[in-house]
Amino acid sequence: MAVRKQSKGGRPPSGPDGEPVSKYPRLNIVMEPRIRDLLAAACTLTRKPAWKILADALEGYVKGMPAQDRASIDSMVNRMASKKVDSD
Repeated sequence: MAVRKQSKGGRPPSGPDGEPVSKYPRLNIVMEPRIRDLLAAACTLTRKPAWKILADALEGYVKGMPAQDRASIDSMVNRMASKKVDSD
């Protein structure tokens, strides 16, 4: 008789490289009901979580900015990341 491996309960990790998104910082935002419905419909259609749709949209938005603005944003993000490393 084959031995079945018992799986752990809960959702499997869905972040990049299998990291658990439950460890990500939380973000609460206020949005119009129409935009919330748009997000919910996009999640249903693509079968992606809301955080992934919003992350992809933000990355696309930044990529569409002028090069000088993208460079400024990259610089700010790098400074924020280095502050987090220094405080750890």
